[in-house]
Amino acid sequence: MTGQEPSSANQPFQAFVTVDALSIRWECIVAVDALPSATFPSWKQRSSLTESERSALATDIQARLSQTFLSQTKLSTHRASSGPTPVPLPEANLSARWVRLDPALGYVPIEGDPMLSDPPPLLGISVSAEQTDVDSLQIHWSWFPEAQKSVTIELSAEAFQASRIATPQKRDVSFTSLPTLSLTPLSQPTRVSYQKKFLSKAQIVLLVLSLTSLLVGFADFVKRRMQRGIMLIVVGVAFGSTFRFLNADDIAIAPVQIDDTIYANLRNVYRAFEFREPPAIYDALAEAAEGDLLEKLFLEFESSLTAASSGGPRVRILDLDLRKASIIEMKGARLAVSAEWITVGTVTHWGHEHTRSNRYRAVLDYVPSSGVWKLGDFALEEEQRLFQKATRRKVTGNEGIQE
Repeated sequence: MTGQEPSSANQPFQAFVTVDALSIRWECIVAVDALPSATFPSWKQRSSLTESERSALATDIQARLSQTFLSQTKLSTHRASSGPTPVPLPEANLSARWVRLDPALGYVPIEGDPMLSDPPPLLGISVSAEQTDVDSLQIHWSWFPEAQKSVTIELSAEAFQASRIATPQKRDVSFTSLPTLSLTPLSQPTRVSYQKKFLSKAQIVLLVLSLTSLLVGFADFVKRRMQRGIMLIVVGVAFGSTFRFLNADDIAIAPVQIDDTIYANLRNVYRAFEFREPPAIYDALAEAAEGDLLEKLFLEFESSLTAASSGGPRVRILDLDLRKASIIEMKGARLAVSAEWITVGTVTHWGHEHTRSNRYRAVLDYVPSSGVWKLGDFALEEEQRLFQKATRRKVTGNEGIQE
């Protein structure tokens, strides 16, 4: 990895801001052992404290530093027509968790008692807010302990990175001319084609009953069984009239370009990762899935959103490679497909970007819904991690966006 990491020698704080099409995330990594000893007198003696005392110390540190982070750092967007507009950072979305730096994975949560961690733990603080159409950003930083004369603030906006340095003499920095960020466009789902059926089973039954009643009725009429003949003729006409109002069940035809159908559907499923609000996630998934599976996928995506809102990683699928798709069965309205695909995506938090690639093999069941093919169920047969790496943006001062 490249770039500077928080160190006890000279950098207690390092700050990151991530902008996407729908939100801003404001983050900080704190090396608590680099703060003045007067800030937390019990820190140096933490190994000799009881378990309950260490727990209370960890909670106190998290609460106090989180509050300081919120009160002494500010974000605002800027437009020529209205000037700076503060970005509301709700405390409900704030999280503080103890992390360590893993060379391969970036910052990862500490398992066990963080106060006994060796090397000393780092505190990762995150807070996010819904914000769209951000083309410039101003940041005010007032958090300067004696041990740190400057704070590097890094910005990431998808594939774009830049950095600024705040000092006690220059506490306000800005990022201008940010690139236009947008969501992945909706892939056009495949419409369902139908083969017309001449007669349905119900129509055949009614037709037989109608003809039988008419023939027997006319025979009785000829034989002067007038009352019975008229009754059967009326019944036959009634059956015939009912026949007219029944439609034959059309037969759904499998798509000719099955690869295009499956690719578009999977792209639309993964697209839901980009949304931030539950209703928007549900609507995005409803473009690709149906029935019980829609509810199941929504709950999984909502859980991922909750984790991201509380400081967890943000996920985005950048590329999808469909390796194969073949029809297993076409029965009634059910289309069963065997598919294999590879995804490449990013997971971002605390200035690190994890690139992950997975391979999947599954049986996908599709059903007609609102005139298009949608995923109704799936059975995952194999999932394989192809690679994962974490990278840090290289920090070289005020490079990147020109002010």
